[in-house]
Amino acid sequence: MTEAQPNPQPTEETPADGAAVVPYDFRTGSELSREALSQVRVRIDRLAVTLGRIMNAYLDCPTEFAVLSAEAMTFDVYLEQLGPASVLGIVELQGHVPSMWWQIDGVAGGAALGRMLGGQPLELDRRATELELAVLRRFLREIIDIWASTSDQVMHWRPALTEIVTDGAALQTALRATEIVRVVISAEIASTRGEISLCLPVATAQALVAESLRDSVLELPDTADASRAAAHIAVPVAAIVHRGAISFGDAMGLSEGDVIPLGKPLDDPLIISVRGQDKFVAQAGVKSGQLSARILGPIGNG
Repeated sequence: MTEAQPNPQPTEETPADGAAVVPYDFRTGSELSREALSQVRVRIDRLAVTLGRIMNAYLDCPTEFAVLSAEAMTFDVYLEQLGPASVLGIVELQGHVPSMWWQIDGVAGGAALGRMLGGQPLELDRRATELELAVLRRFLREIIDIWASTSDQVMHWRPALTEIVTDGAALQTALRATEIVRVVISAEIASTRGEISLCLPVATAQALVAESLRDSVLELPDTADASRAAAHIAVPVAAIVHRGAISFGDAMGLSEGDVIPLGKPLDDPLIISVRGQDKFVAQAGVKSGQLSARILGPIGNG
């Protein structure tokens, strides 16, 4: 009579159900390794440096962004910590990469709103209105465009801001996630300090660092590199001849060949707008056979 042998326990090579076993890193309490989490933070550190430089001009006030933390957590825990005045911008990515989202708290959102509307920073201690969400959508698009412009990998994903929501239930409806990586960024806008967060499903975080995980050396963000990267970003500039108004009836009746009187003297300066904000007065002229504008000075300084 032979002794019964114990059943072999499932191992990574012989899982009980035949499915592949996902490695679990007990150092981080996550299926994302500590090294990968550090790589995510390094990449967002570099983005934060660039955001500080460009948002300073975009919001026309001192700005500073710095990463505070990067941690893995379950989606349920994230939703429990979600503040009532948060604004959540869902970003769709191409190439079968799960969508990510940006979170803006009430302090950072209010400060951005105040500057974009030409006023002082304020704090959102309630759910944002539709008009406020429309303005904050522009703010988030600017952040996404800056990141895509300074990262070939993100640009390859063709990020698109698809939806703005203000509560966890709407976020759950819009996407599915189990475990995420949340990178918290301090956002100081016009001496008002709030927070924005980049939230990545684990699969998206892994894709973000996949190219540089192996044999990589972690370095602190280089502000000189960020400056050089920012220098190549295309900034929209417009030369505005005149702003005026006509009646709705006249506008509806316009057709080819009609002439609209501007009521502006020929020697009056133009307005130079940078990223949609009036910045300089200029004089129209010709250089190398092309219409040009010579900057006379900043607006509002006499």
